[in-house]
Amino acid sequence: MSHDLGRYNLLPFNQFGSHTNSSCLNAALALTHDIQTARSKGLVSTFLAVDIKGFFNHVDHDRLVTVLHYLGFPPQIVSWVKSFLQGRFVRVQVDDCVGDPHPQNVGAPQGSPVSPILTCIYSSIVLSTLDRFPIFDMTGPDANPVAPRALVDNFGFLACSHDLETNIYTLKKTLKVAIDILLKIGMKVDPDKCDLMHFTWRKGLETFGIDGNPPLVTDLYGECIILTAPASIRWLGFHLDRKLSFRHHVTTVVKKGIAIVHGL
Repeated sequence: MSHDLGRYNLLPFNQFGSHTNSSCLNAALALTHDIQTARSKGLVSTFLAVDIKGFFNHVDHDRLVTVLHYLGFPPQIVSWVKSFLQGRFVRVQVDDCVGDPHPQNVGAPQGSPVSPILTCIYSSIVLSTLDRFPIFDMTGPDANPVAPRALVDNFGFLACSHDLETNIYTLKKTLKVAIDILLKIGMKVDPDKCDLMHFTWRKGLETFGIDGNPPLVTDLYGECIILTAPASIRWLGFHLDRKLSFRHHVTTVVKKGIAIVHGL
């Protein structure tokens, strides 16, 4: 399955992980490349990182089988996946007391090497939809569509324009569309694992609006959330700061290394 995904481009190009020649490092390099390219054009960037809540636990088996048929996988592969997912159940055990089995009609078993591949295929509609229909519908020099990307359950949306307020507006629209698509396939964004980061090298607060750090305020499942860009955020294990200097990342990694040495 991994071979076919890469050979026939069955996943969106911005879906990293779970197939050949596509790793966590590739995702990080692609993000930094886009931010630095925007900088070279005199633009500022804003990145919104979101995490899918219970990513593996909300895979609808029937829909997944339909998606595999649609992508053109051989019937024997589709039948194998269907057999792999069916007939699963869970029991709750407390000490020596074991509960009755409950059938699991949704979800991909975590720990299996095939589950990340299947789940990425299942959720690929989010990236493919955003790729086909850019969210930003304004015209003029600031009309830059959002650049979505994902590594398994870690999604990220990058907006680039001449000011941070425009980026916030773009990301709010993008997040709403992504949430609507996820709801249709039975998935949700985890409100507690959303991060925002502005990338700019400009000097002077007048360039960035009122306070130089505009927040993203939106409604998420009936609750208002406010995301403000901190000094740095952690995405895919990388610490990203406002100027993309990686100083905080290096400092953090060095501290961990020293702690390990002291432990030895």
